[in-house]
Amino acid sequence: MYARACAFLDLSDSQQALLKTLFDAWQAPRRAMKALAKGPEVAQLFETDSFRRDEAQALFDAQVDALRQAGPDLVTALGDFFDALDFEQQQALRFLLRRLRRRGVDAAVRGAGL
Repeated sequence: MYARACAFLDLSDSQQALLKTLFDAWQAPRRAMKALAKGPEVAQLFETDSFRRDEAQALFDAQVDALRQAGPDLVTALGDFFDALDFEQQQALRFLLRRLRRRGVDAAVRGAGL
């Protein structure tokens, strides 16, 4: 995805570095959430006859807190990257985001059988 974005937007070396920083800031919380989902903490919630609601809530709260802490770095990285783009690159990014949103909406409509 990184290489495709670099090619699509025709990024300079400095812009590529900013995009890399953005991807890293975006991936860190994603990796942490995936690791939690695959980890023993979640499996332990189901080991008894009843669901461990308090422990589940604590895990959920910890993940929300981690996302909140990652938020400022992600927002800064996104802003730095976007502001480093020239007008044509910003327009190309806007076009790409519109296409991705439409594709998501189309997939949701198809999945709902509409």
